[in-house]
Amino acid sequence: MATTKERIILNSRKLFSEYGIANTRLQQIADETEISVGNLAYHFKNKEEIVWELYQETLEELSQILLMSKIYPSLESFETKFSNLYGFMEKNIFYFTNFWEIKRNYPLVNEKTQAINKKILSKLKKRILDNEKRGMMKKEENKGGYDLLSVALLNSINTWFPQQLLNDKPIKEKVFKSYLWNHLYPHLTEKGRKEFRSVSMI
Repeated sequence: MATTKERIILNSRKLFSEYGIANTRLQQIADETEISVGNLAYHFKNKEEIVWELYQETLEELSQILLMSKIYPSLESFETKFSNLYGFMEKNIFYFTNFWEIKRNYPLVNEKTQAINKKILSKLKKRILDNEKRGMMKKEENKGGYDLLSVALLNSINTWFPQQLLNDKPIKEKVFKSYLWNHLYPHLTEKGRKEFRSVSMI
């Protein structure tokens, strides 16, 4: 059974995803958790402490996704990573819809999210270069081209969910993965496209 502190974090995740961090009051969190504001204050003296605890937990989860994603001997490495990230998105909508709030008002949390973004960028670039060496992706045509491709993928990962919500578009794993694969597909060799058809679930 979840502790009161765990329930506060769980309900904060839900409310931050639905209303945004700035628009969620401590009273709402207390009501959702079915405790008094005084009881909530016993565990977290303010909303800043809740945000910090929630992001610590969420960024650790994202770090574990990065650690467990071994390099598969095929384009399956991308397919697996995209699936893992989609699962993370579904659980942590707030993470992708509160970037500006975090940047403006929570500098320590922002520092940690920027650090994790750098790790994701590095992993994406490594997968691209590994598959270039395997002959699955074309040789880089312009210097820095695959750096830009890695950045485009990261930006797409971070903005896809809020854009779908804003435009009333479907939130589906197949749509998400198709969006990301469309960045990569033009860079695949014929051999790579054949492998893509064997590993892709879209």
